[in-house]
Amino acid sequence: MRLYHFLLPAVVSAAVSASFGAEFPNPYPAPAPGVRLTPEIPLSPSINGARIVGATPGSRMLFQVPVSGERPMKIQATGLPQA
Repeated sequence: MRLYHFLLPAVVSAAVSASFGAEFPNPYPAPAPGVRLTPEIPLSPSINGARIVGATPGSRMLFQVPVSGERPMKIQATGLPQA
């Protein structure tokens, strides 16, 4: 086969992608300085951990409760088996 059979698809695809890339703006522009992108943290307590946690039956488990909200706060758990 001739060399242009291999080079022609590469040249055409490069030209097409370059022409299409120039038309579209960046969908994720950099934020303006001083702009907060994360939502405000509410003062009410909110548990932010996983809804399902796996463990081996009969073994001890330590689960640190990830919470957000106004501090200090008190967390209680009821209905747990005896250690």
